[in-house]
Amino acid sequence: MVSGDFTGGAAIAILAENMLSASYTREAERAADAFSLALLKKANVSVDGFATYFQTLESETVGPELPEYLSAHPSTAGRGDAARAFAETQSRTEPIFASSEWRALRMIWA
Repeated sequence: MVSGDFTGGAAIAILAENMLSASYTREAERAADAFSLALLKKANVSVDGFATYFQTLESETVGPELPEYLSAHPSTAGRGDAARAFAETQSRTEPIFASSEWRALRMIWA
């Protein structure tokens, strides 16, 4: 690509715009994660599952992850780490469902 011609210049402009947009989207995702974690904490619900979700997602991802600066989302590992650190700040939590309710819910998905 030659950066001096119209095509090269347009490609650079599009790439720059996408990177700026991705940065905004990453910040929005981080804010959504923080909001969700705060709601779970306020409801005395453990956020361990939130952290485990991202750790599982990362372990099941095939191939390399995009560098965060090119992605519209924060890194999966970073989201899991942030949620795990947040979980460690919780002192007391209560289950959302009783054991029998969890069993019934699992039967629906089986």
